[in-house]
Amino acid sequence: MENQAAAKKGTTGTVVSFTSGKFKVTGTIDAQNMVARTETWLPNPVLGDMLVETTFSSYEDYNGSEVPSTIVQKQGGFPTFDLKVTGVKTNPGLSLSVPDAVKTAAIPPVKVVSQKIADGTWFMGGGSHNSVLLEYPTYLVMIEAPLSEARSLAVIEEAKN
Repeated sequence: MENQAAAKKGTTGTVVSFTSGKFKVTGTIDAQNMVARTETWLPNPVLGDMLVETTFSSYEDYNGSEVPSTIVQKQGGFPTFDLKVTGVKTNPGLSLSVPDAVKTAAIPPVKVVSQKIADGTWFMGGGSHNSVLLEYPTYLVMIEAPLSEARSLAVIEEAKN
């Protein structure tokens, strides 16, 4: 309800979709009212927008809780996670503390350093991934704005300078 989910009948069950932040999530609920599949698109620094699919199957009853005994995830079409559940303990009582280093950690600022390498051509470095800026009389062309939106925005801002 929080994300205004929509549901419609599909060929393999009820398809539920919603947007969380800027990411659309779609899930399929089977005839037994169990989640059978989820999929979304996530940003990836190498692949760009990448499909992430997860299937849930072979549900079993573990002390009154229905749990999928097989969970398989694919990213970009390739299997990345394959879990076989053999036992479940519900609410076992667990106490975890967050280490101080994690509590006080800060995301480092994005640094972009531009360097003219030829007339109308700039190397945009300062990180693990780089960009190239080409100047034309009425517009600019950025080749690669990698990693994350924060990095891309910082590269664009430096290009404006």
